[in-house]
Amino acid sequence: MVTAALKLLPLAGVIALAVWLLLRDGGHALAANPPVPLGASAVAGAAALTFWGFLGVESATVPADKVEDAARVVPLVTIVGTALTGVVYVAVAAAIALMMPRAEIAASPAPVAAFLGRTFGEGIGDVVALFAAISAFGALNGFILLQGEMPWAMARGGVFPAWFGKESAAGTPARAHLVSGVLVTVVTLLNYTGKTGDLFAEVASISLAAGMLAYLASALAALKLLRGDIAVTVAAVIAAGFVVWMTYGLGLKADLWGLALLALGLPVYWWVRRG
Repeated sequence: MVTAALKLLPLAGVIALAVWLLLRDGGHALAANPPVPLGASAVAGAAALTFWGFLGVESATVPADKVEDAARVVPLVTIVGTALTGVVYVAVAAAIALMMPRAEIAASPAPVAAFLGRTFGEGIGDVVALFAAISAFGALNGFILLQGEMPWAMARGGVFPAWFGKESAAGTPARAHLVSGVLVTVVTLLNYTGKTGDLFAEVASISLAAGMLAYLASALAALKLLRGDIAVTVAAVIAAGFVVWMTYGLGLKADLWGLALLALGLPVYWWVRRG
């Protein structure tokens, strides 16, 4: 809770600064950026990378067996959390995109710090970096929970080796935690000499490509299991179409990597089902 609150401070600062500049200067606060031609592939690619921020929207369902009143809490936090995140993302991105020269944004590795630095000086970058570290720590805290719960749940569901379903005396899926942690560390070390931005783009694209199948399957399952509900049917059709569109936007390279990762799981699934 502390990290979640702290990481919002610089983002709230961006929104507050943008509102103050608009009230003070009106339209003069907007940067004179030339129009950019938009193409279907460019928009799809941008939407796909933006969706990276929402990847894991289903995370609250993973530890549902450990949540009090899960039937009410899990759907509530999923919907409210996604909506609030969307509002913050759009507000911050709009402020920076509308009030900074496009070339300056593209050249900056930290647009939030650059935006605040235009008013408060370059020293603000160190402050924003501190909050970014806090945000990363908070995100890591959540993902550590998930990286153990997901293989554990799959093992309990019969689609992953039962070895991952074993718990410690404290009820922790320790084996799943250790294996997942080692694999994630290896992926990070493979790009240790590369640029952080390049690593983000690669990991984001490949993760999205591999994960899209789960979202597509969920949408199709909703069509089959809840076909009597018109609202759900419409939402599921839109969701399935959105997933297909995003898969196109990720590009052939990311999609092939995603398919390769999925193919690696097939022998494991076959082995588990035979056993």
